[in-house]
Amino acid sequence: MRIRLRTDRRHGPRVTAMDVIATGFPERTDPAALVVGPTGVGLDEEGTLFVADTQGNRIAEVPGAMHRQTPVGAEFQPLDTGAGAGGLFGIAVAPQAQGVLFVNDANNTLGLLH
Repeated sequence: MRIRLRTDRRHGPRVTAMDVIATGFPERTDPAALVVGPTGVGLDEEGTLFVADTQGNRIAEVPGAMHRQTPVGAEFQPLDTGAGAGGLFGIAVAPQAQGVLFVNDANNTLGLLH
């Protein structure tokens, strides 16, 4: 969901628009983790949104996230992290667009996808 806000000195932030830009992220409850689903997002300089899809064990790319008019669904590109069952936890875009950093909670490591 992309949420547009308007702010000014007299009022707090106000929502001016809400647009669905991606769908199809699975989620489930889990007694050890409360909810297993998307666990983080990162936005690169070109406007690609990266979503840590923990249940799907992948990092999904949503191109044109800042201006997308129609949502992408199950067809959007998955990047395999190799994290395994529920191991993907959190992401960040690496400096100078060198890839996407992610936490592999299954083996307590930091990974990099190029």
